[in-house]
Amino acid sequence: MPDLTGFEVLERIQHKPSVIFTTAYEQYAIKAFENFSVDYLLKPIKEQRLEKSIEKLRQFGRLNQDLNLDGLHDIIRHLKAPPKATALPIRTGDRITLVRFEQIIYLEAQDKYVYVYTVDGQKFLTDQTLSTLADKLPENFFRIQKSYIINKDRIREMHRHFNGRYLFVMEDKTGTRLTSGRTYYEDIKSTFNL
Repeated sequence: MPDLTGFEVLERIQHKPSVIFTTAYEQYAIKAFENFSVDYLLKPIKEQRLEKSIEKLRQFGRLNQDLNLDGLHDIIRHLKAPPKATALPIRTGDRITLVRFEQIIYLEAQDKYVYVYTVDGQKFLTDQTLSTLADKLPENFFRIQKSYIINKDRIREMHRHFNGRYLFVMEDKTGTRLTSGRTYYEDIKSTFNL
């Protein structure tokens, strides 16, 4: 809220409504319950948790039975769904290059840097860690060892390799071959239904 906090709004109104606080900060929970809130939901809001809050309202006998619950669910879904990124921003000096996710073949960690390789053979350098980038990438990206994350949509072939490893042949101009780490064996089997 741009001008007042939820707590300030509650202090200024005469009527004391049933309130379910929704926030990304858990440190306000005690204050919320001191202000007679019915519940406290942390973002991103899970649908099951919202259902429990609505049930609490019903138990307290305060929920208007004419309330449009579908509309409330739509509002919550809208609040919890951040816009999906479509590209990875890579900063080079003052310039930021947006590398589209579907163009990325794989990412490789080398020392303190990560290289991003694309379908057309380009190579981009970023100073973000592989773990940080893994959190930003969509679900079709998968870590096959501590130094590599691959785009599952850009795998041409997979081969069993020795010592519980797999060899991935990627769908780029050179047919890059990447070997998985032994500790990723079970994750790979599960992800690819092997």
